Amino acid sequence: MPRRIGEVPDNQFHLIRFDHREPQHVAGVADHELDIGCRAFDSTGYLYVTEWSAGLVTRVSPDGERSTFAEGLNGPSGLAIDGNDHVYVASYSGDVVHRFTPDGERSLFVDGLATPAGLSFDRKGNLLIANRRTNEILAVTPEGGASTVADGLSTPVGVGQLPDGGYIIANFNGGITILNGAGERTELNDVFARPGVGLVIAEDG
Repeated sequence: MPRRIGEVPDNQFHLIRFDHREPQHVAGVADHELDIGCRAFDSTGYLYVTEWSAGLVTRVSPDGERSTFAEGLNGPSGLAIDGNDHVYVASYSGDVVHRFTPDGERSLFVDGLATPAGLSFDRKGNLLIANRRTNEILAVTPEGGASTVADGLSTPVGVGQLPDGGYIIANFNGGITILNGAGERTELNDVFARPGVGLVIAEDG
């Protein structure tokens, strides 16, 4: 059943379920004003939301029940969930990425970053990190080895891999960068003014 999360005039975020195109309000994600970083669903339909200012990751069940999944984080921004429902959270202010088990047990996945923002996975299972301060996209293997897959960007905050092995990148200073599998770069600077951390690739690319 399709699900959608969106902002409404009260400056909060709400989870909406669409059944046969009829929207049904499931839950407000929080009962306080939010500073949202990123959102993702796990394989069981739970929604995870990073709350930047509060230093939290909030979890919302398919029925709308809220709980705190992680707290005490330093500027949580990007969030991605792997095939085993491990949750990866970028600490923008702490220059690290944390990994959480489905039960919420935290471990340090990679450190030494430079204001990491958006996260996603490539087709090999490597974690892609928009490393904003160095204007790079990093790929980190499941074992923690990092390499640079794109550089010379303009404050990247979101990234996804394209079917040809290239990347689509959201730059906070403006524009979308498309780097195809052959290494050719296209800049869509006149189309998007200031895209944020959220960037999603459809299943068909």
